[in-house]
Amino acid sequence: MDLRLTEDEEAVRSAFATLFEKEAERRGSTSGAEEAFDKKLWQLLVSLDSLGIANQAEDGSIVCLALLAREAGRHLAPVPIIEGAVALRALAAAPQASDLAADVTAGRVIATVALEPVRDGIARHVVAGGIADVVLALDGDDFVALQSEPRRGETGDLGFLAMADRAVDAGSRTVLATGEVARQIFEDVRGWWRVATAAGLVGLGDQAIRIGVDYAKVRHQFGVPIGTFQAVQHGLADAATDVEGAELLLMEAAWEADQGSPTWQARAAMAYAQAGEAAQTAASVSLHYHGGYGVALEYAIHRYVRRAKGWTLAGGDPDTLWERIGRQFLETAGGQ
Repeated sequence: MDLRLTEDEEAVRSAFATLFEKEAERRGSTSGAEEAFDKKLWQLLVSLDSLGIANQAEDGSIVCLALLAREAGRHLAPVPIIEGAVALRALAAAPQASDLAADVTAGRVIATVALEPVRDGIARHVVAGGIADVVLALDGDDFVALQSEPRRGETGDLGFLAMADRAVDAGSRTVLATGEVARQIFEDVRGWWRVATAAGLVGLGDQAIRIGVDYAKVRHQFGVPIGTFQAVQHGLADAATDVEGAELLLMEAAWEADQGSPTWQARAAMAYAQAGEAAQTAASVSLHYHGGYGVALEYAIHRYVRRAKGWTLAGGDPDTLWERIGRQFLETAGGQ
């Protein structure tokens, strides 16, 4: 396994790092902070064909999606680029969805994915469900594209992820696959989302630590910067170590996903769970060292705490996920 970035992959990372940094400067430190969707940024990403970054038909890859997502997470980009790219990768593999895929690529509709099967006719807690025109979901034995009017404006949820429930019978329903194939596509979609969101969390965690370090250099107590205190140094260093470990795990998962490794789904789940914990710790530590300023609206760090928590909960109960990972590991070990 060679996790070093190729020249093309490094170019992707650098280009999106520059793009998201400039767009963050445009939005400002507080302007639009409570928004879950920046239409101007979305249109820019669509014009650059960013949604196709994971599309296998266009030589896209999960590694490249992870690199994009990491930079988006670093700047809390208020766009569903992860969900849109994952949805397009799934749509591109379904011949009957070619027109819909074209609409998503062109930005005429916004697509997202439901991370849990439909229950009682409702796709629940869908990330970007409050702004998306199309939701891909597992409904019984069918993997479907649900097209209905989004409940725009319901974006004040935890982490500003525009979460919303979507009813199956609220609009049109197109079956993309059935039976075991449908369930496999759903698991793949969830796995791709986990890898990309793990990358977003790693970028978030890294930036939260940078914010904490910068603040520790200028905040004085007892006549010296608080960054000179060992307790502060150790807290930030420990958080940075956790984030770096999560980054290694997510890049392994992304590489395995592109290689079609039989263990990539399990690796994706571990990467997502680990990145969620690391990002929450990094953001919380940084906020703690800000003192009371950490929860003030004019300081960015509180938004990192909220997005870290929101992204971690978006995939379901973290404890339940760790339980599944442990059970899978024990089953695999018992079979060897």
